[in-house]
Amino acid sequence: MDKHLAPDNTDWLEALELTKRFADDTGINIADSRPCMARMFYEGMAGGCTGRKPDAFKIALELNIAGLAPDTILGHLEAYGERCSPPLAQKDYAAILRSLESDRYKERYACHKLQAHCIGDMCPVKGKSGAILDLRRQSGFTAFGRSGWVGYLSGSAVKVFMALIDLRVKKSCEPDGFFIFCFGELELSSGVSRSALTKTLEDLQKIGLIDKLKIGSKWNSEKRLQTEVRLASPIPNPTKMGLKPLRSKEQDF
Repeated sequence: MDKHLAPDNTDWLEALELTKRFADDTGINIADSRPCMARMFYEGMAGGCTGRKPDAFKIALELNIAGLAPDTILGHLEAYGERCSPPLAQKDYAAILRSLESDRYKERYACHKLQAHCIGDMCPVKGKSGAILDLRRQSGFTAFGRSGWVGYLSGSAVKVFMALIDLRVKKSCEPDGFFIFCFGELELSSGVSRSALTKTLEDLQKIGLIDKLKIGSKWNSEKRLQTEVRLASPIPNPTKMGLKPLRSKEQDF
């Protein structure tokens, strides 16, 4: 194992660089990149260890959930396989790609199942460093802007969705994870009155930007009465959904 990748020698900057490197090399959004997966990908596995195929599948699933095509995933699997000793065989890659087609695998591996490669509290997914939070927040905003959704939503819906991205980051939630909030938080972050938030959230769910939604109380901030949300990840493409734009996507938001 490379010394600079070891958990006790990894500071937040190295974790950030590792996360960015994996995103750049694979073509996924940095908001979907995790350093534990990057360590797994770059280190490979030596000595004929039995974990080569399971780790290869974890990497493939991560890339699949991030929206990469099978052919692209295959190329990255082959790069990982070449770092293993002995290398993986073509039949192994084919079996992994077939497995990705199963309905059993619709979510990437949770952090607690990747402890062997975890870098601890320095992880950009878990960490609370201001620089890391700013990067994750900006990555979410950038992905949303590049998707073209701005031209398909009302001004209020854009503000609410961007506020949801901001809240997700503040609460150290993974891109595909659930987070809870009270209406007062969302009102303050979005600038949209809480009387209009319920309909806006429901509209965002109808068009596919919110994956799961459980509306809580507008006024009571008790945890058990807060609103629960999971945003769509990766962000879907509105043009492929047959939606009609409300305005030019170049318009400022």
